[in-house]
Amino acid sequence: LEKNGDSKFEEILLKFYPLLNEHLISNDVGVTFVTFNWFLTLFIDVLPTESMLRDIDVFLFEGRKVLFRISLSILKLYKRTILSMFDPITILQFIMKVAKHIFNVEELFKIAFNDFEPFPRRNTINSKCQSFAAQFYNEYQERLGQQRNSLAPSNKPNPPALRKTHLSR
Repeated sequence: LEKNGDSKFEEILLKFYPLLNEHLISNDVGVTFVTFNWFLTLFIDVLPTESMLRDIDVFLFEGRKVLFRISLSILKLYKRTILSMFDPITILQFIMKVAKHIFNVEELFKIAFNDFEPFPRRNTINSKCQSFAAQFYNEYQERLGQQRNSLAPSNKPNPPALRKTHLSR
């Protein structure tokens, strides 16, 4: 996640569904907690088989923006139900499990490719992903440095250097 807590998906969710985004925030539900798994697995363990196969097919052709489109479609299909919930755990569990029940592939993809126009361009998404990757790498390097510093010996004399000796028979 970026330092301000927003992900590219949250920006897109805010653009298309500000009320749903506000509802999730006000109930302390981080949508990236759910979508991270969706994106990481390309929906393989999330959607029913037919929907998942179509998703992978389109993903291979269109690229990563399909993941955003499918995620928005899932949330749109169940927006009213999500808006009626007010317990963070209930909301998270519902969002995590609801995609398994989307058997109407045509409806899912119709929403994904007709309802979200104009969708951010690929280079916009790529630049956000690159900045996220750079930020993640920098934070990783910083944590690694802190870990190394905490493990470094403190003012202890160095042990004597060992010399190689050749043993003769």
